[in-house]
This record gives sequence, C-alpha cells and structure tokens, in this order.
Amino acid sequence: MLCVFSAIRYVTEANTVTANSSNFTSVTNGIIAYNGPANNNPIFISFTSFDKQMDSGYVYFINGKFVWNKKPNNGPQELQEVFVNRELYKIDQD
Repeated sequence: MLCVFSAIRYVTEANTVTANSSNFTSVTNGIIAYNGPANNNPIFISFTSFDKQMDSGYVYFINGKFVWNKKPNNGPQELQEVFVNRELYKIDQD
C-alpha cells in the first residue's frame, strides 16, 4: 500500500489506543476528510506507532507477521507497513 503523507490535509476523526499486552505500542485509526485540492473523497487510515526503538539487524514477529525494520538484502521494500495491536517479539536474524 502506497502512503503519501504530504497529500494529507487533515484528519477529522481519529482514535489512538495502547495495546493491552504492551505499554510501548499504540494503534491509530482515522478518517481523512480532505486529502488534496482535486480530491475530496474521504479515505481510511490505520497505522501503528512504537514508543520503543526497533533495533537494526533484527526481524520482529508482530501479530503473526515477520517484519524487518530496514531493507532486507533480497527484498524490494525499505520498510514494511504493519497493523498491530499486540506486543513485539524480537527474533534474531540469521
């Protein structure tokens, strides 16, 4: 999913909750009412913020998915988008 934050003008409704199993993870959901001069269609956003640094060189297991915090050698993406509401589990990378 491509996400261009510079195109976002304002969020009219948003809700941020802290994960039950973690005090350093929060999930934000919201609706953007106006996202550009030529497009007024509302779009839904959902993203996760971490109050803890994700260490370089590790793979994290987040809500059933493996996530890299930087570009893997064989992967096309620099960062992978995550939607989580559970605790981080750190797994050493081989």
